[in-house]
Formats: sequence, structure tokens, C-alpha cells
Amino acid sequence: MLASKAHTVTFFASHEVDSKIKEMVGDGRQLGSAKVLQWVKANSDKAMEDGLVYWATAGVNYVRKRAAERTFRNCKVDSFNLTSLIHL
Repeated sequence: MLASKAHTVTFFASHEVDSKIKEMVGDGRQLGSAKVLQWVKANSDKAMEDGLVYWATAGVNYVRKRAAERTFRNCKVDSFNLTSLIHL
């Protein structure tokens, strides 16, 4: 707990972010640090939810590419079978 009330915190935001925070708080209500941090957390949570499918897909694609690379490196030119890569 602070010993004095002389401390202040200042937040800088774009017009878009400012509007979204004020929209969350509602008209006529005081905008304080707690509300700003609440919006930051909610916005971060939404960004993680929105990116989850993309990140998971990127991970699956990476694993498939690595498997294809290993299959290609382990096969001999004479016995190369393209269908083995298609099924990865």
C-alpha cells in the first residue's frame, strides 16, 4: 500500500484503444487504472484465443514438413516413393 497519495500513473493509448476502453467502462463512469488494466487483460486474452488456431496449424505444418524432410533424406533415389510423402 502506498504511504502517500502523491503517486500517479499515466497511460497513453491510440484513439481506437481509448474508445474501446471507454466503451467497456460505459458512459458517465470514471476511468481509472483498474479499468485500463482490466481492458488490457481482456484484450490480451482475446488475442490469444484468436491466435490459437493459427499457432496450432503452424505447429502441425511444421511437424509435417519435418517428417517429409526426414522421409526424403532417408530414402534412396532409386527407391523414392512419392506416395510416402503424400500421406504425411
